[in-house]
Amino acid sequence: ELSPAGEAQALRLSEDPHLLGVDAIFFSPKRRTQQTVGALSAKINVPALVEPDLDQRKSIESPGEFSRRVLGFIENLPQKYARKTLLLCSHSDWLQTAVLQLPSDSTDMAIHCFFGCAEYKVLKNEDGLWNVLAP
Repeated sequence: ELSPAGEAQALRLSEDPHLLGVDAIFFSPKRRTQQTVGALSAKINVPALVEPDLDQRKSIESPGEFSRRVLGFIENLPQKYARKTLLLCSHSDWLQTAVLQLPSDSTDMAIHCFFGCAEYKVLKNEDGLWNVLAP
C-alpha cells in the first residue's frame, strides 16, 4: 500500500500537464503502482491496465533475463502504440534498465536512468530516438 505521502504524490501526478494527454496507462502487478496511477486514470478517463512485464526483477530472474524482459517490452511498444502517449508505472530497477537501453542521441541519458521513490520522467520518441523532456 502507498503511505499517506505516497498517496499525495500520486494525486500530484494527475495535475502534471505532461500527463494529461496520455493515451494509455500500464502498471506493474504491484498494488502500489495501481494506486499511483489511479487518480490520473480517473481524471483523464483512460483505463489503467496491468502489464506483468513491468514488474520489478524477480528473485528467480538473472540480470540478463530481467534485461531481456525489459528490452522485449520496449521493442514491442512502437508496433503496438505508434504515435501514442503512454504512461508506464513500474519500479526503479525496471525503469533504470529501460532508460539505459533506449536508443538516444543524448550524451547524458545515463544521468536520467536513476529513479527515486515516486519519481517520474517524461520521455519522447522522435524518429526512433528517445529524449528526456521533463521534469
